[in-house]
Amino acid sequence: MITYPVDVANTKWAVIQLSSDQIVGRNKNWPVADGSEILGDDGTRAYLLEVKTTRPEPSDPDTTRVVADDPLIDITNNTITQAWKEVAISQEEQDAATGLAQAKAAYTAIKNGTGTSAQRLARAERVLAYMIKQQYG
Repeated sequence: MITYPVDVANTKWAVIQLSSDQIVGRNKNWPVADGSEILGDDGTRAYLLEVKTTRPEPSDPDTTRVVADDPLIDITNNTITQAWKEVAISQEEQDAATGLAQAKAAYTAIKNGTGTSAQRLARAERVLAYMIKQQYG
């Protein structure tokens, strides 16, 4: 249930077409500037308060990531809440993350000036190889 006046400065709204349960607008301002009830509403649409949730951390960041899921729509309470789901990271994504971590470590060691000349050269080659792979595949 929507209580009036709506806090127009600090809320965003989704609009749903009731006949089809189709979301027709997201992240909208309340259409009445003073937060009062919408006059002339024909009842074919509902305004749902957008409830933001914090993206949870993955249970295993090395093998999974958290992505946005379909929102949870509660027409009775006039809310739409962002949902999240955990999905597996492909082997290709895992390999890319490992390559990035290695390149970052090598770059940090280069900046810090640690190791012999041969080690620093090898690190520079690792960073360059990573950058080339990212740019050209």
